[in-house]
Amino acid sequence: MIANHYHDLELNNILSNKTIQTVFHPIYNLNNSRVLGYEALSRGPEGSTLQYPDGLFKTAIAVNRLADLEILCFEQALANYAQQKLSAKVFINISPDTLVTTLNTKECLRSLLDRYRIPAHKLIIELTEINPVNDLLKLKHIIDELKSLGTQFAIDDLGTGHSGLMQWATLQPEYAKIDRFFIKGCCADPVKKEFLRALHSLGTVTHSHVIAEGIETEEEFNLVQQLGICFVQGFLFTKPESQPQVALPTPIINRPTATPMNTPLFAQETVTGLLERNLSVEQNTTTLQVMDLFRNNKTLHCIPVVDQKKPVGIVLRSDLMECFSMPFGHSLYDRHPISLLMEENIVVIESDTSLDELSHILTDDAQLEARAPFVITHNGQYAGIGSIRMLLKQMTEAKIQHAKYANPLTMLPGNVPIDREVDRLLSHRQSFHLAYLDLDNFKPFNDLYGYSKGDLAITLVARLLRKYTEKTQANVGHIGGDDFVIIFQHAGWYEILQQILFEFDHKVLELFTSEHIKNKGYYANSRVGQECFYPLLSLSAAVVSPDPTQCRTNHEVAELASSAKKQAKKQAGSSIFVCRRRSKHNLAANPTTKCTTPIVPQPAEYLC
Repeated sequence: MIANHYHDLELNNILSNKTIQTVFHPIYNLNNSRVLGYEALSRGPEGSTLQYPDGLFKTAIAVNRLADLEILCFEQALANYAQQKLSAKVFINISPDTLVTTLNTKECLRSLLDRYRIPAHKLIIELTEINPVNDLLKLKHIIDELKSLGTQFAIDDLGTGHSGLMQWATLQPEYAKIDRFFIKGCCADPVKKEFLRALHSLGTVTHSHVIAEGIETEEEFNLVQQLGICFVQGFLFTKPESQPQVALPTPIINRPTATPMNTPLFAQETVTGLLERNLSVEQNTTTLQVMDLFRNNKTLHCIPVVDQKKPVGIVLRSDLMECFSMPFGHSLYDRHPISLLMEENIVVIESDTSLDELSHILTDDAQLEARAPFVITHNGQYAGIGSIRMLLKQMTEAKIQHAKYANPLTMLPGNVPIDREVDRLLSHRQSFHLAYLDLDNFKPFNDLYGYSKGDLAITLVARLLRKYTEKTQANVGHIGGDDFVIIFQHAGWYEILQQILFEFDHKVLELFTSEHIKNKGYYANSRVGQECFYPLLSLSAAVVSPDPTQCRTNHEVAELASSAKKQAKKQAGSSIFVCRRRSKHNLAANPTTKCTTPIVPQPAEYLC
């Protein structure tokens, strides 16, 4: 009882003297390797029995002063954020009940923000599980009103309480923070892993950003990345500090680049075609100067902000107009640098980025608004902007072209896009390996078993090519009949071909009768009408590595590959033939080639 009374007195002193400390914990955006924002965490006076939040907030609840404490913490967080001159967003916790009873009008929130000269779009209010309200519709009405200022909302500790998913469905927040319980040990717990996967999917569907907080190990970090969650927070990166670090931590800087997925050949078109020239301003330009630029050019909707030609943010006309429409807007912002009001969470894309890669980046970052452009750079320096509208137009046209030239049976790219890709690689003097795959003895099989079984054999090859190249930087094409092409731009191609051929030899047996399998072949008529014995279907792969300094066009590469394929088909059974000739100029010379022995059963890893 004495101890509780002492805590009550200490809480009264804290509230009276406003001795709340604020520390900030960064939240990182893996898509652009920047700080998305800082979660403001409150502490009591250092050394006191109420220094840490658990005892502090439990005491406030016990004496029915939670709202007083939360509003004090809210104000102190804004004050410290402004004092630190932090440019990323600030996440501040508050309970739904306190929001409904105290901070329930946009006039009230706007007065707080004006006091500390903080733009509304920099604030994200986190709704905690403490004191949930029963009337969710009333809470939604208040939230919608506060959102009209530009403020965003997040649900904190998702998964720990009964109301989290209900709030998510009803309130439609911009962010949902997964409680650390589901992060800890998620690598070894299949239930937690599936829970994270499901929440990420829900976030995509509801246009909410899922934030994984409480990450403490590299293994947890790696799994979160693999699941596609791009917003992270945790002690692995840094601990909460009163003066938070703005530099990226080592696990973020050194994180491995995601392996590019196998993409259609049409996706090689770059964002250069989307480039729109647009003026930019330095980050120390005053907001009044930027406002004058908008006023003098009615067609100008956004202005990128640069620091020594490197983009650091963007200013939208509508956002700046809103700030100047606020009471005392001019007196608050006129002389301040535009960096105070710019939006930092922007997508910066190099000019040689493919349209497909850009599309994935924009899709993964649901926080980006459709009206906001992305910034295009050339060698890291500002070049212009691009719009999502133009991207959609280009992607639509590209998909139409892909469908036009795709093989109707397998829907893999056909000759035209393959030839274009080869020409592109040659023109950029990029090295690559081209594998030409062909079914051996396909015609007699097709004649004996019928075209339906023949189609099954062809689609089997297509399926295996997709399976073993989908997580590599390789492009697959179906150039007609039973002929396929894989274009590799990385090491490991030989092992991939081994895996394809090995699995083909097992799967293709499903297409034959048991008698033919037992006899390891069958009798069928040859092209001249004579009955001949043919072995079971096999798959030959011929590999060429064209010299980009000697080969000028796709025709020369095709000639090189066709010559190698003739050598490959001389081998019995499924096999790989690696041609050492690198240009058409030495085709007439004696072959200097390497042939593999027929594929034999491999260790267990090849069965994966």
